[in-house]
Amino acid sequence: MMDVIYGRQTNMLTEPDHRYLTSVIRESNIRVGVLMPLWFLKGTYIERFLFPGSIIARYKFLSFIKSLLKEKETEYVSDAARKSVYATLKGTKDSDGLSPNEIAAESTNLVIAGQCRCRICHYH
Repeated sequence: MMDVIYGRQTNMLTEPDHRYLTSVIRESNIRVGVLMPLWFLKGTYIERFLFPGSIIARYKFLSFIKSLLKEKETEYVSDAARKSVYATLKGTKDSDGLSPNEIAAESTNLVIAGQCRCRICHYH
């Protein structure tokens, strides 16, 4: 998913540097899965009490995404060489793309969706 979305390979099979991302995404999704139907718990003390590991995992993942986006922001990609979702979301010189916050939100959702292996998603 990182290659498709950001045009960057993480080489998780051969290099251990980014292997933690799969467990961080999985841990973060536990909280999200519970809070979807119980939305009124979001931001409460109960949420922080029930999901401390998920909250920490979320911050680790978001920190990785922010550093990746900062790195990608300075990279110029010609219109002809656009190969990643990020490049498309960023826009061209002639047209406005999404804001950095919007790119972060959309690309994060795509990464998480690509990693999802829950029973619900397998049935769709």
